[in-house]
Amino acid sequence: LAIAFLATILRTIVSLPLAAASATNISPPLLAQSMRQLLAALRVLPSLIWALIFVILVGVGPLAGVLAMTMYTVGYLGKLQYESLEGVSREPLEVARTMGLPRWQVARYFAIPEAANSLISQMLFMFEYNVRHGSVVGLVGAGGIGWYMQYYISPFKLYDRVLALILILYVTVTIIDWVSLRIRRRFIESEEVQKPRWRDVMLPQK
Repeated sequence: LAIAFLATILRTIVSLPLAAASATNISPPLLAQSMRQLLAALRVLPSLIWALIFVILVGVGPLAGVLAMTMYTVGYLGKLQYESLEGVSREPLEVARTMGLPRWQVARYFAIPEAANSLISQMLFMFEYNVRHGSVVGLVGAGGIGWYMQYYISPFKLYDRVLALILILYVTVTIIDWVSLRIRRRFIESEEVQKPRWRDVMLPQK
């Protein structure tokens, strides 16, 4: 959980500016295409390769896992984020440009707040993804629950303990999914749409 949380914070700090620079409705075309190529390059290497790279650079341990998860998911989260930014309504952005605001202020005060609900949902989803993915990067010594799985399997063949870790991971991910759903609901419009009842549809009132 600690590795996934730190990786989520670092990834969001890195990916959001890259996503804003990649959005064609905010950034100049040349800059947007360059940043998209950078995000695509980060998505090329699988997570295990990133984990091996950082295990070599910083050694075995949780720090390698945090850095590997951060680099691996920046490309994916950045892509989701710039697509959300490009989907915002044009009117507020046009008003901001008419006022003469620079591009970074248009992104900071108009585009990002308009897409905030999607951005928060994506961040929570990637946190859940990092929790699950900790079992993968840990297999190569990057810390996390995967390290314990490999420790119990390789020399001792303690499959019952590995099964217990898998069950713990499942329960943890389920709880995180429930909590993230509750959090996302707080950012949805408070005014709920009243669903029609079958009685009113089949027997409309005069």
